Amino acid sequence: MRALSGLKVLDLSMNLPGPYLTWLLAAFGADILKIENPQAPDPTRVLESDPLHPFPLFGLLNSGKKSITLNLKDAGAKEIFTRLLGRYDILVEGFRPGIMEKLGLGYDVLKKIQPRIIYVSISGFGQKGSYRLKAAHDLNYQALAGCFHSAIIAGAVPLVPSIPIADLAGGSLFGIFGLLSAVIQRGYSGVGQHVDISMFDSVFSLNLLGLCNYLTKQICPDRADSFLCGTQPFYNIYQTMDGRHITLGAVEFKFWKNFCLAVEREDLVSRQFGGEPVVKIISEIIGKRSLFDWCLIFKNVDTCVEPILSIEEVMDSGIKKSRSELQPPFHLSDSMSAEYVPPPGLGQHNEQILKEIGFSKKDIEDLLDRGAI
Repeated sequence: MRALSGLKVLDLSMNLPGPYLTWLLAAFGADILKIENPQAPDPTRVLESDPLHPFPLFGLLNSGKKSITLNLKDAGAKEIFTRLLGRYDILVEGFRPGIMEKLGLGYDVLKKIQPRIIYVSISGFGQKGSYRLKAAHDLNYQALAGCFHSAIIAGAVPLVPSIPIADLAGGSLFGIFGLLSAVIQRGYSGVGQHVDISMFDSVFSLNLLGLCNYLTKQICPDRADSFLCGTQPFYNIYQTMDGRHITLGAVEFKFWKNFCLAVEREDLVSRQFGGEPVVKIISEIIGKRSLFDWCLIFKNVDTCVEPILSIEEVMDSGIKKSRSELQPPFHLSDSMSAEYVPPPGLGQHNEQILKEIGFSKKDIEDLLDRGAI
């Protein structure tokens, strides 16, 4: 048995946060029905359409799901949608606040049709408040949540992060926590609820150390206030002789001591919080050997030193076996492992699903002719 077998989810989300959330659900057995507008499907499908340079984001995020197409502005498509609520009692959507209400499919309407519905809305700033309708993306949420400011050296330009933390951690992971919390509560109460996920609020909660600095000193956090931002020698990135980089994360004193002994600088043991002068010394030390040499030196040393790898090196490394498909990042001891199922074609399950909820072949043909599906 798979852990989430029995959960049936209507997935109206597109791009990254919602699809990543529902991919995780599917990987553990949930029945995910992806609903797309036939005239404007998930934009990530387009990224795979170039045969010479396909970008496999859609395939990675939508494996194991079913697909139907519905133009929800059409009355017939809305009828299909409401019929589906008799079978699928969880909904995930990522539209700007108010869009589902304009379609006549807001939470207050759907809960009257299906009292058990768990309605998950992922948006930038939540369903209420003065920012609710502002356009923004991951970079903007992190900026507004103070995530970049605490890592800025005076005069430096902050770097664009390579991982969309607000989308994936803020939207997907907090979203799945809210969804499954509501599922547990529904098990006791018998009724569903609206799960309102704000990616700004979520990423702000991840800026925990910046908030601690503010609450402690009552000032806006600066880079110098946090040792996790590269101001101290024991938690930093250093360049090797061959232009590669290693990371040092020796927060605990024992790891710092072991590092100092390994580089034959016992005199630095007492200078773990030595700031920029010691950072400079360590930089000079690391710069005298290649990345390969340092990896050999630290292979059997009990400290926190690791190389910065390219994605190609990650896939070929011993820590991650090379696989083309995405794998869930956690394992359950008593749940069947997820099996890879290719992503669905656009509307691949239209006929199957519509027949299951009572539509005839003629009905389906008529819906198709007028663009409802």
